[in-house]
Amino acid sequence: MSFEHEKKNVLDKIIYFDKSKKGLVDKEIISLVKEINNKKDYYTTSSCAGRIFLIKTSESGRKDESEWLLASHDKIGLEQLKNALGEAVKYDNESWFKQESMIMHIACRTAENAEELLHIVRCNVGLKRAGIISLKRNILEIIGADSIYTLVAKDKKILVDDYYLNLIVGIANKKMDINNKRIALLYKEIKKL
Repeated sequence: MSFEHEKKNVLDKIIYFDKSKKGLVDKEIISLVKEINNKKDYYTTSSCAGRIFLIKTSESGRKDESEWLLASHDKIGLEQLKNALGEAVKYDNESWFKQESMIMHIACRTAENAEELLHIVRCNVGLKRAGIISLKRNILEIIGADSIYTLVAKDKKILVDDYYLNLIVGIANKKMDINNKRIALLYKEIKKL
């Protein structure tokens, strides 16, 4: 199947939808996704703009069985986190506070296109956790490196105090600002292609 045919098939299905868990392109990254998809040599297969969340792990420990108690693609406040923690203490399971930066998967027409984009992502944008993950389809994976993972509740108990919660919310929000600046920079670099 030709690159054009694959691109058309994917984009016909994902105009504003993608293969992410949510199934929709995040509004914070949609301009970047559209810019990539408008390039003749590239298209996105999945994306996430980055997020701050609180997740309750499942009994099995499987991620797909875990429950999201809070999820935001924007900055959050201490009260939002505390309200979500009110749900977390109803369970014996672990609850983790997490902040993750952007992630994208981009199909490239050729290996040379993938190498060119990888160079831009790493050198011009500063996203070092990027690589070609499939040579068969020339798929580039981009992952922002700024993140937080910390256990905050277990066995129906909050394990940290308000000082710590306020601290991690502030750090997560700063990391989201850095993430958003990188998304904007990547957008500018993609426009130059």
